[in-house]
Amino acid sequence: MNRQWIRQQFEKIDMKDARLEQRAIEIAQSCAEHPDKSLSGRFEDWAGLKAAYRFFSNSKATHQTLQQPHYHEVLEKARWAEELVLFIQDGSELLFNFHPWTHGLGPTADATGNGLMFHSCLVAKYYESKEPKILGLGYQEAWVRPEKKVIGGSKESEVWLRTFIRVWCPERPKLEWLLITNLPVENEEDAQKIVEIYRQRWLIEDYHKALKTGCRIEDSQFKQASRIFALLGLLGVIATQLLAMREHCRLSPTTRAEDAIPKRWIMLIEQRLRVKIATVRDFWHCLARLGGFIGRKSDGEPGWQTIWSGWSG
Repeated sequence: MNRQWIRQQFEKIDMKDARLEQRAIEIAQSCAEHPDKSLSGRFEDWAGLKAAYRFFSNSKATHQTLQQPHYHEVLEKARWAEELVLFIQDGSELLFNFHPWTHGLGPTADATGNGLMFHSCLVAKYYESKEPKILGLGYQEAWVRPEKKVIGGSKESEVWLRTFIRVWCPERPKLEWLLITNLPVENEEDAQKIVEIYRQRWLIEDYHKALKTGCRIEDSQFKQASRIFALLGLLGVIATQLLAMREHCRLSPTTRAEDAIPKRWIMLIEQRLRVKIATVRDFWHCLARLGGFIGRKSDGEPGWQTIWSGWSG
């Protein structure tokens, strides 16, 4: 992943400590270069890993502190965009059921779940004739669900309000959506447009896959939940770029590979498969081949899981 992009996302972090701020950039770069590895596998030596553990243990390294500069940059891009910009939201959870030694976690949707909840708002430019372009995160909130419901406490659903078309299927009356929008809806054509826009919400599902499967955040073995929140602060941003890189194959498949993908990655795939990679599409197809993608005409483009299987392999 481009080091310049990483620095751009994190160089304006305000931790009131220049050394910590530089350390955040260095750790983010290591995580981005090895997104599929565990934390220990992202650093070349013990000193680097030890420094990372000290960083995530520091009370100044919080989820929001680490992501604030990224939000600002993404929202500025959205503000000046000529295209329609989508703010795609959904909630998810990080499960650490096999890490009972991690303190500070709480229940999840899983009856025996142990983890934390989070809600993401992915920002993307919308095009009627092609795939959307991902800008990044407009906001992300993470919290630990209390063991017992607090009477009079706030509801988790209220997170949607911190960030409206009714859709139903006559043949299946129980299937219904209420879509929130600030666009005018005065006729059926307007409503259909909103529905078409809503179809892009799958991007948020893929973003969460990028975070969990691609960045393997649920494999982290911290002993304190606060350190996982800090890790999410970095990986939550990095996952947007991993997703954007995959989407770039669909948006600009004929772009020169070296203009969009680190040269070291290209060389590794070329050596592994004994091929010559010229375009972005060539790179992602070759990567998917490592995950079992055959590439027949009837197969279409490789899917997210296939690509990550090739990446991890």
